[in-house]
Amino acid sequence: MGRLRKRKGNAVAAEHKSLADSHVGDRGQISGFSTYEPKKIRKLMSLGIYPGLLIRLLQVFPAYVFQVGFTQFAVDREIAQEIQVTLTADRP
Repeated sequence: MGRLRKRKGNAVAAEHKSLADSHVGDRGQISGFSTYEPKKIRKLMSLGIYPGLLIRLLQVFPAYVFQVGFTQFAVDREIAQEIQVTLTADRP
């Protein structure tokens, strides 16, 4: 399902999916957005949500709550579906 990436000499399984398809506790890196609508991309980026940043999913109901840096965000499923992440196998 995922590909293997090397990190510090160890092979780490990486899985690519949308934030909406992730599970509580999943961590990874924002790999991009699945929308091409400039308005939606600008909104996400104005909130400080950029490709390359580390992300952790905290909650999925009633809203998707995730953390980027020291900031927590709550979004609906539609927005969570558009945030693409590369999850790593290491869970807390």
